[in-house]
Amino acid sequence: MSFELPLPTQSSHLGKYQDGLNNSKTGSTIAIIISNGHIDLAYGLTHDWWPLKEEKRTMKLLNKRIVFAVLAFGLIGTSQVALAEKRDLTKDEIIEMFSDKTVWGNHAEKGRRKEVYFAPDGTFRQRRYSKRDTWLNEGKWYVNDENLLCMEKNGETKCRRVVDKNGKIKIYKGKKHVWNYTKFKDGNKLR
Repeated sequence: MSFELPLPTQSSHLGKYQDGLNNSKTGSTIAIIISNGHIDLAYGLTHDWWPLKEEKRTMKLLNKRIVFAVLAFGLIGTSQVALAEKRDLTKDEIIEMFSDKTVWGNHAEKGRRKEVYFAPDGTFRQRRYSKRDTWLNEGKWYVNDENLLCMEKNGETKCRRVVDKNGKIKIYKGKKHVWNYTKFKDGNKLR
């Protein structure tokens, strides 16, 4: 991809360009060439035209401004792409992803692991592992109208965001990342 910015023949910022032979005036072109992830700038006069010394400084300053503008535009575009790669799943997506599946996960901070079977009837069975203990929980699961995965056990309900971040499933408590779900298998693998 490339595009060109035509420059005027006379400008208080750019000065005048002259032919070495007949002193005629002409315009110049700055070309920004983006190829294979590289940005190249080219500027010059048509055929045999050369800028005067003072205009070379102006062209260098203009080049720096164009490079800054192109890089800033690129960074803005990149950040928007990065944001687009992280999204909350919808209620239907969560139900499809978890129903009748055994899911393996790792806590984001505490070094715990868990395996959970999410039955299609809305019950779950969970085996959790810490450094010292292993324990088994059972309860009910559902997805609420706010697209949160809720798990109810022992009279306590915890609802969490399910986020797809670059193809990896992450569980958030509000804005805090708490679990990474690393593997999904059909059916009940907890026996």
